[in-house]
Amino acid sequence: MLRKVKRIVSIVLTAAFLIVMLSSCKALSVVNPDPVVLKVGKLTYTRNDYADMFNDLLYTYVYGGGEAEVNENYATQTSYERLAAFQDYVYDKLIERGVKDFIIETESLKDKLTDEDNAEIDKLVEETLESESSAKESDVSESDTTIEEMKSVTKEAGKEPTQEEIDALPETTDKEIETKVAEKMAVTVEDDATESGDATESGDATESGDATESADVTESDDATASDGTTKALTREEAEQALAEEAGFDTFEEYKKSLEDKAEFDLWFGYYKKIKAREIYEEKYADDHEGEKFEDHVKELREEKTTQYLRDTKVKDFLVGDYKATDEEAQKYFEEQLKKYEEMEAKDYYSYLDTALKDEDGKDDEIVFIKGGYYYVKHVLIKFAEDTTASDDTEGSDAAKKVDPEVQKAVEDEIAAINGMEKVAEKLKAFDALIEKYGEDPGMESEPAKTNGYLMGEGNSMVEEFSKASDELYKAGKIGAISDGIESMHGIHYIQLVKIVEENMPTFEEVKDKAKDAATEQNVEAKLSERLSEYKGKTKVVEYRKRVRSIGSNYADMYFSSQSN
Repeated sequence: MLRKVKRIVSIVLTAAFLIVMLSSCKALSVVNPDPVVLKVGKLTYTRNDYADMFNDLLYTYVYGGGEAEVNENYATQTSYERLAAFQDYVYDKLIERGVKDFIIETESLKDKLTDEDNAEIDKLVEETLESESSAKESDVSESDTTIEEMKSVTKEAGKEPTQEEIDALPETTDKEIETKVAEKMAVTVEDDATESGDATESGDATESGDATESADVTESDDATASDGTTKALTREEAEQALAEEAGFDTFEEYKKSLEDKAEFDLWFGYYKKIKAREIYEEKYADDHEGEKFEDHVKELREEKTTQYLRDTKVKDFLVGDYKATDEEAQKYFEEQLKKYEEMEAKDYYSYLDTALKDEDGKDDEIVFIKGGYYYVKHVLIKFAEDTTASDDTEGSDAAKKVDPEVQKAVEDEIAAINGMEKVAEKLKAFDALIEKYGEDPGMESEPAKTNGYLMGEGNSMVEEFSKASDELYKAGKIGAISDGIESMHGIHYIQLVKIVEENMPTFEEVKDKAKDAATEQNVEAKLSERLSEYKGKTKVVEYRKRVRSIGSNYADMYFSSQSN
């Protein structure tokens, strides 16, 4: 009996020991790959939630100026101190998200979404799907459709070009045609007979068959002068040349082909988005490990609903229908005016350049335009390598040469442009000259191709270019062209194309814009204030140390400072 009792006791003690050991091991375990790093009320956020936010904010923080805005000491910190500051920044953003989610839950904001709210969420979903499906646009071929089919498909989908876009087609095509004609008229045709000039000077040779053939060739070229020199094409000759190069008998046929192509391209732009979406949906499961497209849309809508609740409904709940007062609007205006009046020249130049490029934003924003700014375009002829220069002349003026024939051709055409009476003609002809001879890639891309380069105090152009441009501006003649200006890049021929009108508005002139801007600015401040109040009333448990290892491998890559 005693032996039996001892046996039972031994089993019980062994079992208890094992339970204690297992519990200890569990307590000591560090295997959990996704520990909780934040609690807001009953809501929890894990290491993965933090890591996702870290990656989302990293680029903007480092390269978008965010670091300088929120970490005033970053320039003197080590890379790991700067990383720690960013980790705290991300963690504070996670807390902000947690408080918003807490409000959404406790105030049942999701249940209060209206039909208008749901329509906005649907737009967010559609925008994302359209962006995702754009990768399939390359699978849609122009040759597989007709304009009639495209019109039918886009109409059925309710995604047709606007009437404004359709009405703008003739003007767009006319501009393209005028540019092509101007470029062709700027071309000078060389006389083939110049190659046999020696023969034609000899009386014996002119009677030979070879000389007769040369005469026949030159006479057949209407654009070539009989004395073997060169001359510019007339408009009629340029139009006919364009038609023949494109394989048409008449210029009217060529023009009609461009009009048809412009119309086709407009409709195809809409059509291919629709077809790309169809391909995207059909192939979604194959491209995403069997996941159904319908399930993806469902998940996406949940994601966008959460985003909308955080970004819009929480703000509405906390701030309401706030609108800045006239006094607040005037204060905002005066602060902005002082800011731009006192801004350093290079910073103001950068601000103005961006503001003038942002055509869409100009109607909504207050733009302070100081005097002394203007636009220029230029023909750049780059220096050619002097292959005949010896080592001892390398880097000397002897090595800085441009093609003399190109330079002469440019200067001859500039002389012709200077002889034109209308400014519009001068500007158009100079554009054609840039297209033909210019070697500055910046002049080939928008908006510089259309507007030119903004010049004035604070610009970063080389000194020679800036000085010559300023002289044109002071003379004040739009369309005027400088002499050849040499810089480290080559020879520049600069044309003044536009003077930016000074506009330092008064408060009364931009009162509505100032009130809207002040409202937006103050709403964000009030939202931050109200979120802080809610945080104070909510149980927030932080585990900030648990995120310190995240991104540590980025310290030297993204957070190294010049002082280290």
